[in-house]
Amino acid sequence: MAKATARHPNVHDAAVLLLSLGEQAAADVLKHLGPKDVHRVGAAMSAVGQVTVTQVAETLSTFLSEVQVHEH
Repeated sequence: MAKATARHPNVHDAAVLLLSLGEQAAADVLKHLGPKDVHRVGAAMSAVGQVTVTQVAETLSTFLSEVQVHEH
């Protein structure tokens, strides 16, 4: 997991967000990814385990900050 995270730093954040969405919503997102990405994110989701409200809030904050940077 650490190796995958080093090569793909956003995989952990994606895992946290998908875990916070619930099973059906996460499945709806994952069906749009290729097999390698599904494998990477799935492994990260398994490694993350149960997510806390704090983890989700921090991840969402990071995501929103990145979106704001890219829209300007």
